[in-house]
Formats: sequence, structure tokens, C-alpha cells
Amino acid sequence: MENRAIGIFDSGIGGLTVLKQIKKILPNENIIYYGDNFNNPYGNKPKKKIFDLSVRIINFLLEQDIKIIVIACNTVSATCFCELNKIFGHKIKIMEIIKSGVEAGFLSVKKNKIKDKNIVLLATEATVKSNLYQKYFYAKDPQINFYAKACGDFVDLAEKNLFDAKISFDVLNNELEEFKSKKINSLILGCTHFPLLKNRIKKILPSVKIVDPAEFLALHTKEYLSKNKILNAEEKPKIIFYTSGDVKKFRIIANEVLNFNYPPKIFVHKILK
Repeated sequence: MENRAIGIFDSGIGGLTVLKQIKKILPNENIIYYGDNFNNPYGNKPKKKIFDLSVRIINFLLEQDIKIIVIACNTVSATCFCELNKIFGHKIKIMEIIKSGVEAGFLSVKKNKIKDKNIVLLATEATVKSNLYQKYFYAKDPQINFYAKACGDFVDLAEKNLFDAKISFDVLNNELEEFKSKKINSLILGCTHFPLLKNRIKKILPSVKIVDPAEFLALHTKEYLSKNKILNAEEKPKIIFYTSGDVKKFRIIANEVLNFNYPPKIFVHKILK
């Protein structure tokens, strides 16, 4: 038994969707979550800035004596996972989300058994520009028709807790208009904020299979912990939250996303701009 916590971090509240999947699959695990809400969004920042912020967060998590790090952010995974792994990989296992998204998306296409393999990726500007999703998909199947669209405004809607507001439907409807006439098989939510808008997206594109990479990332996390015999068997695990932003706003969204009926423990930890 290994009761050290899983460390999860994201640019804000989006990673809570990953935390939710990990708790579903690994209910006994202690978790420490860091949301860098103060510096959100990451998707429009230069790679060096994203890297510097990620290094500071990882160093902070390592101080908490965690047993594994889960990068619950497509932007960080796409822009600087390799560099982060070179620096910290000898100290701790780091999980990223891009390959989980590709695996989940490819499986979705195979299950559809449709001749026209049309996949849409919705992500931040940085993730789209990295071309990582495209690279991995074409390596698996060059016949796939891959469409990638940067939707940075979606992150802002999620951070402001506008999941069900009319403005969110209007923004999503406008951004997804071009895909209504295409025979899209699967749509990948390539930002962990986007599952918070999943119901709205489904109403706009009702016949499209929506893929959330967080499910596969949680499965891969369990696989690693099990293989290395560091699963936790405690019956009353703890979740500790840190945010660099507004605690009150973070608590409201965390309660809603995770279906808490009690105030979670949230601490403020500022990292430099």
C-alpha cells in the first residue's frame, strides 16, 4: 500500500474533469490538485512561459511528497512535456494527456466502422499549433481526415462558470457551425476545460461521438500505479486543492464539477507571473 498522493495540475479548473475521472477509477487515492487560475489561460502564452509556470508547479507538487504527477492540461502536454520529463522524469513518473486523447479518438473511429474517417479536435491555440494530435493520428492511419480548431473562448466560458448560460451556447454554436455540414465521426475535447461544455456541444452536434481523453488518462494512471504496486487501499482518502487565484470562485466550480456537498479544503499558493 502506498498512501502518498497523486499530484494533478492544470492551468485552472479544467483539470477537475481529469480529477473526476481519476476518482471514479481510483476511489481510494489521495490527491493534491493545483489549478493555476491566476495565470489562466495558458493556450495563448509563449512556450517558454508555459514551461516556466509548469516547472514551478511541479517543484511545488514535489515538495508535497507525491508519488506520481498527472498533467491535466493539453496545452502543457503538447508544448513542453518532453522538456519537463527530461528534467523531472528521473525523480517521478509524469503522465501527459495527448496520447490518451489520440488513443480514445482512434478507438472511437474504429468502433464507428464508417468509411469516411472524419475527426475534429477542439483545443487551445498552443495545442493546435503543436500539431501533436495530427502527427499521432496520421501515424496510426494516414487516411484519417483531421480537422483541428482553436477555441480559446471556450476556456474563458468554463473558468467563468458559464457552462449552461445562453452566451455559452451562442459562442459554441458560432464556433462549431462549420462542422454541421461535414460528416464528422468523432470530436475530441482537446482541452480539459471543454468537457464542462460537453452537454452544450452535444446539442449542437447531436450525431457526433464526443471523446474525452480524461477517461483514458485515468485508466493509464491506474495501470501504472497497479503495475508498480503503489495503489492506496485507504478507505477515507483526502483531496487537497491549491489555487493561485480566487478561492471562493474555485470552490464554487469545484463543488459543481465534482458534485461535492461540502466545502473542499482549498489553499492559496501563488506562483510568479
